Amino acid sequence: MSITYPDNKTSVSNSAAQDNTPFVFPKGDYTYSIKSIDFKTYSTGTQGIEIELEGYYQSGKTFRCFDRVFLTENAMWKLDQLLGGLGVSKRPESELELHGLIGREGSAIMGPNDDGYPKVLRYAEANMPEDRWAEVGPPPMETSDDVPF
Repeated sequence: MSITYPDNKTSVSNSAAQDNTPFVFPKGDYTYSIKSIDFKTYSTGTQGIEIELEGYYQSGKTFRCFDRVFLTENAMWKLDQLLGGLGVSKRPESELELHGLIGREGSAIMGPNDDGYPKVLRYAEANMPEDRWAEVGPPPMETSDDVPF
């Protein structure tokens, strides 16, 4: 079976052969949504959370970014940073609660990892608390001059 190319050429163009510049993810502020998040125990016995993010370029195109949060005393800052950036004030206590984070949106400073692919450098703080009504308080009392008591 032969392969037919759409441009009907069989040789490589000179410009394509000379373009050996690898892609490097540009550092910047990006919004993202959580596509998947799972609890995992690694072969070392360390527990952690694996996260798949769908990031958004300003053009609207999307990209994937993978992150891990190890559940060790020295790494709790990263878990708190992630959760705070999603507007969550309480750490998940079960896998069900952890999976409840899927679809939530946040923003982060991202840059290239050693291979040039997206890497979270820092999760940004959320703009509003999880419970938006917590800071509002009860409605004002209505008073009227014709109240009979």
